[in-house]
Amino acid sequence: MLGFVAWACRSPRRLILLVGVPILAVVLGGALWNGARSSAAGGGSTSGGGSTVSGAAQLPDSGAYVSAAVTFVGVWGRLAPGQTPGQWHDAVRALSTQDLGQSLDRTDPATLPGAGPAGTPQVRFLSSSSALIAVPLANGRSVLVTVVHGGNAMLVNDVEPDVGN
Repeated sequence: MLGFVAWACRSPRRLILLVGVPILAVVLGGALWNGARSSAAGGGSTSGGGSTVSGAAQLPDSGAYVSAAVTFVGVWGRLAPGQTPGQWHDAVRALSTQDLGQSLDRTDPATLPGAGPAGTPQVRFLSSSSALIAVPLANGRSVLVTVVHGGNAMLVNDVEPDVGN
């Protein structure tokens, strides 16, 4: 036995092979065994041919969320020509949740980015009830818009600068 240990320790490559290969075999064997066990336990429904069929994950459609985010940013990003601050507040309040609408009532339109949406929005998060959309602006910046499913309409719940990671 001492001869075998001395032979194995003579080269780091031998030692790694002698220790690593059995560990790798145990890990892979365990993974295969667990996979076979979960399939046998009814991980999917069985069709007439005996094969297992898994249901595909259903992703919500992001189109309505993206459309709501872009529409909101188009109204929120700047005063339209001839638009008063009161008209701007009314327009963004109609596209917002009650909480955001109240917060925007304290917003001075002069502090807005001064640019509308431009470019392709990017979906950062999507669920069946909300989404986080990065909307690029015509001035080169972008904003993150949180859109929630508000009953019969998509409403914006938050808007903030898209900075950092």
